[in-house]
Amino acid sequence: MTRLDPIRPYLALIKVAAALTIALVMFVTGCNHGKREQAADDRALLDEKDHALLEAHTALGTAAAKFREISANTQVQAVAAKARAQLADAAVQAAKVRADTLQSQLKAAQHELDEAMTDPDCRKLLETPSCAAFR
Repeated sequence: MTRLDPIRPYLALIKVAAALTIALVMFVTGCNHGKREQAADDRALLDEKDHALLEAHTALGTAAAKFREISANTQVQAVAAKARAQLADAAVQAAKVRADTLQSQLKAAQHELDEAMTDPDCRKLLETPSCAAFR
């Protein structure tokens, strides 16, 4: 009988326990390695997303500045257009006044001509051409 005989029944259990321990250590190590790999991948993805977000923020800032510039230009153009419209309205009113004045002068001249045509001497004088340019 050897000294290992009392341990022999437990030797298989010890081997199985050792194998399970090695397997468990390898599993935990593999999981940790996977977690490190995943964390590195996640960091790379986050860096990529941060970079894309920064680019989008910069583009948005540029677009906002351009919008403010266009809005200011539009406001200036609107003020100028309103001033031109007021000038045009004033010109239309002045033209109406001038047209009314000329119309009243024409009516007065027509009235004077009609009165002159009622007098036979004036009528004869008005019907006689005085210049070749009037023919």
